[in-house]
Amino acid sequence: MGKSDYNFPIGTLFLNKGYITQNQLEQLVTFSKRNHIKFASAALELGFVVEKKALECLCEQTGFPGIHFSASSFKVVPSLIPYQVALEKKILSIKQTETNLLVAMADPFDKVLIDEISFITGKKVIAYICIEKSVTDAIHQCYTLLHQGNSSIFNGENAVQPNGEYFDILTPNVGQFEEDDEEIELIVGEIIEDDDLSKSDIINVAPLKGSKKILIVDDESDILTLVSKVVKKLQMEAITVLNGTDALPLIIQHKPDLVILDAMLPGMHGFEICKKIKYSELSYIPVIIISAIYKGWQFEKDIINLYKADKFMEKPFRINVLMEAIQNLLSASTSTQQNMSEQSIEALLREGVEFIKKGLYKDAKKILDESIRISPFSVQAKYLLGYLYELTNESYLAITELESALEINRHYLPAAKQLATIYEKLGFRNKAIEKWQIVLELSDDKELKEQIKKRLIKLVTTITN
Repeated sequence: MGKSDYNFPIGTLFLNKGYITQNQLEQLVTFSKRNHIKFASAALELGFVVEKKALECLCEQTGFPGIHFSASSFKVVPSLIPYQVALEKKILSIKQTETNLLVAMADPFDKVLIDEISFITGKKVIAYICIEKSVTDAIHQCYTLLHQGNSSIFNGENAVQPNGEYFDILTPNVGQFEEDDEEIELIVGEIIEDDDLSKSDIINVAPLKGSKKILIVDDESDILTLVSKVVKKLQMEAITVLNGTDALPLIIQHKPDLVILDAMLPGMHGFEICKKIKYSELSYIPVIIISAIYKGWQFEKDIINLYKADKFMEKPFRINVLMEAIQNLLSASTSTQQNMSEQSIEALLREGVEFIKKGLYKDAKKILDESIRISPFSVQAKYLLGYLYELTNESYLAITELESALEINRHYLPAAKQLATIYEKLGFRNKAIEKWQIVLELSDDKELKEQIKKRLIKLVTTITN
């Protein structure tokens, strides 16, 4: 983690709050460097501050909410992260749901690690910051309990609810965004009153011509050029993209006749894109996955079984083999799109909104779940489900659905605004800043822009006051 991730040295916070003296600060700096441990852990080792005060400063410095292990108690989560990885990276799973994995991390800025764990577990990782020494002690205790086969409870030495679930969470002091219920209600109405629901589902790009369209996704420009030439030689049109993040909106927009994916992509792995295609109403689209890393017939079999890819090819590949694969898949593709009509999807969403307005949340959830089952790429359905989860105080489930909506369409203003509000409420200062910046970029409302600018200034400067 680079120093740029922090606003100023944490020792300054300790000193300004009166938790340590200038002499103790100098001792801590020397002790931390000599023993290669972080400042907050050094403060605990030397007994200068208690865990909660050290964590409070860490939260204010980084903008992340933190978990106070000494006062917490929770059921030990079956290990989704190998012990050696947990110990080396100072990361511990503390709770998991069907879609989310909550973790305590000494370095929540480690996006690479978070992305890897998310990919391996198939869950959205929500990170809390913690003192390195505290999480190391907790890792030893939790993994020992798991090794012994105990379905047991982790209890901090000052656990508030021994043998019960209680997370003592500290959040940065970021204030609250002033947004009334009437404004939120308007957001729900805006989606349904759009004349053409499908238009806001996708990024607006110029329509492409050609009888057959092949989408090629690879982060190597040489490969993109090579495969594009193959496609053009077959008298088809090539749509190229260098990363996984931009691929999904293009697939939804253009519904290509075939997709060629590199396995390892920045933004979103090719495997994940393939899975999203094959478990949606676009499952009829043939997918070829290519990879220079994963090799062998056994791996090929696993990819086809797990991700439903139609063809797997190793790099380097022969041009004539790729041409043959494209022709075979296109000639064998006889499935037709099974989309429900736009009018029917719109009717379902209208019904869901009516249930929400009447407070019939269970009925609304059933309707929205059905909408997503039929059309997994419906950004409105995902937004409304996220909005519904927030109404029922299930904020982390709301985050999952709203982030999914933005993944489909990064320009979808209501989801960005709702996410910014939730992240701020939960104390995820940096995520709140990130989303408010997106809202600022997307919004055409001058008054809203001015509100957000003031909000961003407050968020950025709060901890320095």
